[in-house]
Amino acid sequence: MSTLSLPAAGSPNPPEPRGRLATLAIALFAPAVLVFVLHAALQAARVEVSERVRRLSEASRIDSDSLEPPAEAGTPFRLPLYEPREADKVPRSAWFRIPLAMPSDAAEPYLLVVSFRPNLLAYLDGHLLAQSTASNLFSRGDRGFQLGSRTLAIQVPPALLAEGRHELMLRVGAAGYDGATLSTVQVGPVRIMESLQESRTRMLWGRGMVIAAATVLGIFLVLVWAALRKEWIYGLAGVECLLLALLLSPNLLAEAPLPAPWWRVVLDSADVAAKALVLVLVVKLFEAGPPVLARVAVAYLAVGALIDAFAAWNSLAWTDFSHPWPWWALGSRAAVLTLATALLCRAVWRGGGGMRLAAAIVVGLGAWTWFYVSVFVLVVPGRVTVTDINFVGYGAWVMLLGWLLRNRYVASLQREQATRGELERQVRERTAQLEANFAALRESEAARMAVLERERLLQEMHDGLGSQLLLAKMNAQRGNLSREAMVKTCDDCIQEMRLAVDGLSVADGDLSLLLANLRHRFGARIGEAGLTLAWNVGDTPLVPSLRGTGGPDLVRIVQEAINNVMHHARATTIRLSTAREGDAVVVTLADDGIGMPALASEGRGLRNIRARTARLGGSVEWRAATPRGTELRLRLPL
Repeated sequence: MSTLSLPAAGSPNPPEPRGRLATLAIALFAPAVLVFVLHAALQAARVEVSERVRRLSEASRIDSDSLEPPAEAGTPFRLPLYEPREADKVPRSAWFRIPLAMPSDAAEPYLLVVSFRPNLLAYLDGHLLAQSTASNLFSRGDRGFQLGSRTLAIQVPPALLAEGRHELMLRVGAAGYDGATLSTVQVGPVRIMESLQESRTRMLWGRGMVIAAATVLGIFLVLVWAALRKEWIYGLAGVECLLLALLLSPNLLAEAPLPAPWWRVVLDSADVAAKALVLVLVVKLFEAGPPVLARVAVAYLAVGALIDAFAAWNSLAWTDFSHPWPWWALGSRAAVLTLATALLCRAVWRGGGGMRLAAAIVVGLGAWTWFYVSVFVLVVPGRVTVTDINFVGYGAWVMLLGWLLRNRYVASLQREQATRGELERQVRERTAQLEANFAALRESEAARMAVLERERLLQEMHDGLGSQLLLAKMNAQRGNLSREAMVKTCDDCIQEMRLAVDGLSVADGDLSLLLANLRHRFGARIGEAGLTLAWNVGDTPLVPSLRGTGGPDLVRIVQEAINNVMHHARATTIRLSTAREGDAVVVTLADDGIGMPALASEGRGLRNIRARTARLGGSVEWRAATPRGTELRLRLPL
């Protein structure tokens, strides 16, 4: 399989060192700058509403299965909560007391938003506000890493938010298979919270567009690979796009499509596969590293998918760094993304061209967005307020793959068109050469046919008219010819000439017409010989071998046979007939004479008949007629 046409890393005219250094700096720092700018823009959007919207994270925790808010103080706790289910420990529900201070009386309704798992009770100053029900408005945008979490939006009337201190009590149910989670609590006026949600909705639309583009492109590339099995790079890129769409799907799904723990097994394995395929595509599409690295990436995919599937099956937490699995999961992914970025940066330093620079920026952007979200959400949660912007890196990678493979597809079509044009040119040249050769062959064949025709005419004149004139000359020299005999001899010569002309004048293979001309010219002589001609010649198909110059051969065959009957058969009647038998026409000449002797010698006349019949592609035979005489059967194929 040919790789993408990109400038070789070791091109003969590499850029100047200063230019290479500038290009490398762009490849290294542009992705980080883009992530920083995106983070700053998101933070600026939050600052606009931060004065009116508060995020409550300070709380105290009381472990209790009671359905009523407990009175004890509890232990200090900082939200968010992620508590995995432990196999050797009976899970319990937990209450969280969260202080809420109002600097003044609320003049409008407030909205309280919190994400949780598996269920929630909410009290404000001892008043039951709500129990866990999913909200379509908020259940998608805040999902983040908490797969399967639900979001509750509670509207609080102004009468419950007078100036002073208030106490919010939240009860999280006992950890289920996926554990228990509780996010920080957002509180603010309804209109401001709705504007904040609009920005989240825009982020959701961005994720949805990336999912749609990745899905469509992935399906298209897989179908291209299915049609062109040798182009397996399309299949790899298509699978990569589908994996990225799958990883973003929790942002759009209200509920997990598979029961626990299967959904997390699928997502964690898909994440490993997506990271490994990044390295494979970097090596194969951009020739940015030795082929052995692609095999290393495939090995990592196989091992990492098994390890992460095992961890997902046993509900190991991403944030529980007392266990070695999170270190492996995050460290191996970081190593793969760093290696892919480093390979492209090395290719850029060696003078890889604009396409490799774009790839280095895109892959680096994907790596930096992954580092940004993973560090501040999983490793040091709560230090910085972040939004899951992995879809930005995913979208850029999908766009780059689509553009690269579009170029590859167009280049393939252009090569096909160029090849077709070259083949058409060669065909034209070959056709012209064949036409010239055919013209020369036609001229040669025309010359050969002219020679054959000349020889045939000479033979006709020699055998017919020539022999008659020679006999007349000999008789005249001996004084054996009277005036009447001389006239008769001249008439015979003229008739011979007319027979030859009649044979040549019928050039379309019409057997009936040839025989009719022969009867017209030869009928009187047959009568003078005391023979009766029984004529039974009907319409027959055109005979191919009689076309052109084949007619005289037939006339001479029949003429020679009639002469034999007149001179040797002692017959009184000659029967001439034609009939079609299968794929041939049979000409039959029969007499009622004494018949041929059993051991008859074959003279020149019979040899001439056989030779002419062979030229016509037919066959001839003699046999006894009924009740007596001889019958000649001439078979001519159709």
